[in-house]
Amino acid sequence: MLAGVLYMMLRSRTESHFLGVSLRTNAGWQRLYAALEQIIDAGFPENLRTQALADLERIKATDILTEADNEAKSSGCIDRSLKCA
Repeated sequence: MLAGVLYMMLRSRTESHFLGVSLRTNAGWQRLYAALEQIIDAGFPENLRTQALADLERIKATDILTEADNEAKSSGCIDRSLKCA
């Protein structure tokens, strides 16, 4: 989505409209931003709308490590960093 917004910003340097929307007026950009907000509200999970990316990445890393620890323990290993047979 970010790439699309950046594309539109660059395109506004050479074109005045895109699909009938003015790229050189505040009204045109408000229309584009409103469309983006509708897409986000309709399709993005709550955590992607409310949490910072760094927090989501930290949570994901913690979940991955916890899963690796659980797999190691279930296979009889004490520590995931050790290679167990």
